[in-house]
Amino acid sequence: MDPIKSTALALCTPPQQPLVQVRTYMRKMQNLFIERSFKTQITDCRLLHPISIRERILSGRYAHLTIGPGLPKPFNGTRKDLLDIIEKTVHKAVDRMDYNGIHPYLKILDQWEKKGNFRDVLIDSQNEEYGSTCVGMAHAILQDLKDQHNIDGMMAYRRESPAHPLEHSAAIIECSEGFVLLDARSNPKTRIFSVGPFGGTVQYPGFTITASHSGSTTPLTLKCQNGQGFEFCTNVGNGDDLVMKHYAMKAPFESGHEYVPIVTYNDVSRIPISKRPNKFNPIREKSPYRDDGSARKFIGVSLKDSIIFLKDSRAPKGIRAENIPFKFIRDNPEAFRQKLQTFMEPKEPLGPIFDPNESFSGFRIPVEVAYQQLVILASQESRIQRIFIETDPDALF
Repeated sequence: MDPIKSTALALCTPPQQPLVQVRTYMRKMQNLFIERSFKTQITDCRLLHPISIRERILSGRYAHLTIGPGLPKPFNGTRKDLLDIIEKTVHKAVDRMDYNGIHPYLKILDQWEKKGNFRDVLIDSQNEEYGSTCVGMAHAILQDLKDQHNIDGMMAYRRESPAHPLEHSAAIIECSEGFVLLDARSNPKTRIFSVGPFGGTVQYPGFTITASHSGSTTPLTLKCQNGQGFEFCTNVGNGDDLVMKHYAMKAPFESGHEYVPIVTYNDVSRIPISKRPNKFNPIREKSPYRDDGSARKFIGVSLKDSIIFLKDSRAPKGIRAENIPFKFIRDNPEAFRQKLQTFMEPKEPLGPIFDPNESFSGFRIPVEVAYQQLVILASQESRIQRIFIETDPDALF
């Protein structure tokens, strides 16, 4: 019978495999399944129980808040009375400093080397004269208010909820009928917030702030239009340490902002457009500020890519920021010093007419101070990378 032309049914006989091959295949599939299951369990475990120091800090599970020394005596007067006294002092305190985001890393590296255990590393805001983070600037404001006006305030630390980490620092002063929030930001219009009376809510563009009762350790809550909310906590003993560690772990990987900045706080946005200098009117009278060009430059440190870049926001179109690898800094320290000095030093306008695109008033941080800090950072590249992957012994189970 011709098997091609035949219509008779025939049994399909699959090719036979040696039994040893079948067992090998089954063992391979079993191992693959176990491996995938194990990886899934590890992933679930890390979400529910973070292991690395970075994961635990960002999830708010690194350390419990400790109780501080207590709340200071409230200001004996209204919020308006307070602002009449302190407003100029607050602006002067912030305007004399640059924002320097590399301080937390330098302090972590220094203490980690001396103590050997990250748990023993405690970051403060001392010795940050020329530039600081939000923590150091808040302390500087409070110190100036105490020295110049004998007014006591308190450090305040912001978080989304008790289950979230502390992520930002400001200063708060309690008055007879509400609170005043002092937040060291580049734009003076968003530095001072008067919130009251107690239990009341104040509407600001894009958000509201509600005042709690007198003597509260969560005196203010902030609600954004997108539904996101925050609360400010006071009388926290380890607040400085937790905020700065959170910043150190988050900043290098924050989407759209993956660098640590050194930048001056003289922001042109504080000047009304009608009062800004230009080529037709180089000096505008009745304006307390002028665009001196200091906001045009900043230094960015990418710890993820191990580079430093020098950015001039008013450079001609097509000219990109200069990227300087950590390795170049280690191998050519003097060449790096020259690049940094040329970038940071003040620059006078070329002509008699003031032009902020041609002038630059310079950083408040001296070139030598910035140079030494950046060289230390570049020389510790491997240890910096270790910060982000180090396992927390207290998380092991």
